[in-house]
Amino acid sequence: MKILFFSQARNLTGCSEIDWETEQALPADALWDQLLTHFPDLKKIRSQTRLSRNGELATPQTQFHNTDEVALIPPVSGG
Repeated sequence: MKILFFSQARNLTGCSEIDWETEQALPADALWDQLLTHFPDLKKIRSQTRLSRNGELATPQTQFHNTDEVALIPPVSGG
């Protein structure tokens, strides 16, 4: 899967995207666990950051596959 990092996530990981291989589908929490193991600084923004899968916001039940494009979506403010 391709994982895209924006804003604070890009600053904390030092990259804008990575290719990530997984042997099986991962639910959101398992993907987060792997990301936090590889990029521990993401813990700083974990609670404010959402995952998206192929352009749609993910839920805790979303399954992520090797063919997916995943993005870490930072908090957005507007008004």
